[in-house]
Amino acid sequence: MSRVEFTSVRGWSARTRRIQVRLGRWLTTATYTQKWLVLGSVIGIIAGLGAIVFYETLRIATYVFLQVLGGYQVPLPTAEGGRVASASFARPWAIPLIACGGALAGAIIVFRFAPEAEGHGTDAAIAA
Repeated sequence: MSRVEFTSVRGWSARTRRIQVRLGRWLTTATYTQKWLVLGSVIGIIAGLGAIVFYETLRIATYVFLQVLGGYQVPLPTAEGGRVASASFARPWAIPLIACGGALAGAIIVFRFAPEAEGHGTDAAIAA
């Protein structure tokens, strides 16, 4: 195994500092188009990975909350297996609880992490 250097240079390890210097040199010599090509590629990769994580999380949440807790078989398109929907809910009393729980979780997330997103926005539109 290779040894990892832990020599600190202003809070950075020597290896990280070398990468930072190389990147800095490249940024000063790269053309405008090269910089935006790299930046666009990095942003695209991160956005794509974020979309995959979001989709999979949504799929898992649908399975857990509707199929496991609510007892409802969600229909699928033909290309994804073509599963037919349930005729009714196995536990119809659970669906309002799941919806209220989702609304409560969303409200807590907005209140905690995005307070500027509170409200319905009409007051801001009228004020503008």
